[in-house]
Amino acid sequence: MSNKQALIKELEKIFEHTAQQTVFRNRSNEYLYRGLAWVYLWWVKASKVKDLLEEQYKQHNIGGHNVVGEEKFTRLLRLTWQLDWADESRATLQQWSNALRKLHIEYESNKDAYRTNPQERLAQFIEASGGIRKLIGADKYYEDGNNEPPQKSKSKSGRSAEDTALLESKHLEMGVQHFANAKSISNIQSIKPISVNRLGYALALIRAKRDGTFDVLATVSEEAQIQKAIIASYKRDNTVAPTVLRLLSEVIATQSIPKSMERHRDTLQDSKKVTTATGDVLAMKQYKRLLFRKKQGDIVLSENRTACSVVTVVKPKASILASSKDVFLRVQDRHYLERAIVQQQDLSIYTANDEHKVPVLRDTDVKASHRLIVENKLLRSRRAIYFYAVDTVGEHSRAQADVNAEYAEAAVWTASVDKLWIENLYVGFVGSWLNEYGEHITRPPHRTVRMELARTQLVFKHYGERGNLTTASKIFDIAKVDATSKPLSPTFLTKDVLPVLAGLAHADIVGSVKLAANEHMLSLSYKTALAAYTITVPTSTVNGKRNVAAFAAYGG
Repeated sequence: MSNKQALIKELEKIFEHTAQQTVFRNRSNEYLYRGLAWVYLWWVKASKVKDLLEEQYKQHNIGGHNVVGEEKFTRLLRLTWQLDWADESRATLQQWSNALRKLHIEYESNKDAYRTNPQERLAQFIEASGGIRKLIGADKYYEDGNNEPPQKSKSKSGRSAEDTALLESKHLEMGVQHFANAKSISNIQSIKPISVNRLGYALALIRAKRDGTFDVLATVSEEAQIQKAIIASYKRDNTVAPTVLRLLSEVIATQSIPKSMERHRDTLQDSKKVTTATGDVLAMKQYKRLLFRKKQGDIVLSENRTACSVVTVVKPKASILASSKDVFLRVQDRHYLERAIVQQQDLSIYTANDEHKVPVLRDTDVKASHRLIVENKLLRSRRAIYFYAVDTVGEHSRAQADVNAEYAEAAVWTASVDKLWIENLYVGFVGSWLNEYGEHITRPPHRTVRMELARTQLVFKHYGERGNLTTASKIFDIAKVDATSKPLSPTFLTKDVLPVLAGLAHADIVGSVKLAANEHMLSLSYKTALAAYTITVPTSTVNGKRNVAAFAAYGG
């Protein structure tokens, strides 16, 4: 046998060996994925049995602590796989705990998909995600040198590039239809020819002048830029959406985090330390909670686990949820509606399984009392939105901020403004502040803002610390300040007041907006076609601590 033939024979044996190894590797991965799914599902059941997990951790000498609402799963993995931080298992623990967090998010947000064969389907979810490393994003910086790097999606919403393109196409279609019959907001006579696209559109670079007029400096007719502008600026027709979804979105939008602040969402959330019956001290985040109150017949949006935060009280013209108890929208689902519908302005392409009411959930195996199924009509993607009675949560989580019914201090400054004034406020200060400083809102100079309320005008002061705010906005004249009003200069947390004012600029307001303020709070009252709204914003000290006098805890 020649040397060449011998090498070919040896290569054939290598083929056999590597093929067998691939089978073993695939089987090993399959066992791992099924094992992780099994461990997670056991945890779901065990976490519902009082003290079971803590007893097991203590019995097996597994230390550590848990932050409510932020399960990290490392202790669970040390228990079930007998791993230890101190040895070479550390990297494995980190990867697997991240994988369990991904499973938890998937399971909680898509429970309907896992009603049958949950272990098998969760294992398939890991496999379909490309394995553990791709599931947790450990390969996001890896590029295969033998292939072209994959194109990254331009979407910031978590959607795939294909879904994003499909949505943009639909919005472009609706935008073109909108502007085909839209009334102009201004007219110009150019001294030079303006190049336009086939539909007659062009973009203009405009510079504001001190006297309130504008200079048109240049125009652009590049198709992609025009399409992007149409999508971003056309007025959505939200009346086509189900009433139940319209009202939920309206309420959430009163305190929605602007996109420029989104990356700081977790950082901006306050936390509260509570002591349990066993003496353990837990750090619990204060989540915004949308609550349907039975006795009052209203809806409240405010932070839970505290007595003071921004409070939205809504009196709907027609109730959308019937219950004998106070019922709240699950926090994860409020967050979903905020990001997928409110921030993306996609309400008009969503539908629901009921037009006017949140259906009662008859499934006795689920703790939720009500469930609404929402669907993106374009992507054909569905999401179950769950509602729970307040008495199903722990005592530390039942209370949430409300306006104190016994607070008797009258407003010092009151005024009435229209929708156009609110839009001018957004364009003249709120929107520009968010665009310039929103991404840096956690920095000390941007934490507070002062509103100088005078007899005929309003001015914002910002940028600075401890009350030394050095930058003034333009003056916003107010025609209808009540004669009894006195000048007032309250300070607010920017994370409280600016999202409210931004949301107000995009609300479908009917009639005027009533403003009222004193040293403890600012209230904004208005109506839409669906409900009456009052948003109350607490003032703050110059050091950024909220004034609590006008607020009290509801429930608990």
